[in-house]
Amino acid sequence: MLCAVTRSTQKRDSRFVTVLRVISEGIEGGVFPLRPGPQRQGVHEHCRFCPYSTLCPADRGATWERKRGAPEIATYRALAEPEGEA
Repeated sequence: MLCAVTRSTQKRDSRFVTVLRVISEGIEGGVFPLRPGPQRQGVHEHCRFCPYSTLCPADRGATWERKRGAPEIATYRALAEPEGEA
């Protein structure tokens, strides 16, 4: 059981380090992708509780679709939308 726990912990730790790296590289590079998520009941999923929602463009879903293929956000997109989840 200890080996399974250790592997699980190592996998989780590795994912955590990857997430921090992608976020910090994005901040350092001035890359702040607007990814609103799917729309449900007239509100984008990731915007539902955001206090800055009114600052974003009304067409934020279309904006994401237009920019999601940009090479500058490829590592972020791979992290946020693993294969098969786009």
